[in-house]
Amino acid sequence: MINEPIKIVDLASLEREKQRLKMLSSYQEQLLQDKIANIKNHYSEIIGEEFLPYSNQVNKKISNVLDIVNEFILGKFLGKSIGGKNKTLSIILKVTQVTIIRFLNGMIKKK
Repeated sequence: MINEPIKIVDLASLEREKQRLKMLSSYQEQLLQDKIANIKNHYSEIIGEEFLPYSNQVNKKISNVLDIVNEFILGKFLGKSIGGKNKTLSIILKVTQVTIIRFLNGMIKKK
């Protein structure tokens, strides 16, 4: 198996271990690249669903509502779209909204 180290007793086993480690590192690198690509492609859902203080199901619903609100705010009031050059603006807007929700949720729980 690729995760099990090879006992090195001679030059041939050293070469096999070197090859195994190359394959393992390539595999790990590909996994990491896939995760980074997933984060880049789904940043909005990740921000909304992971950082909100509720259950996963509620977080998904809130995140979807925030996306709709952001599209409306950016489209109607600012005349911009969420994609392209305005991606950073939409990220900042969603992070701000999630931060406010977390803050308000904390204030409500303290009372």
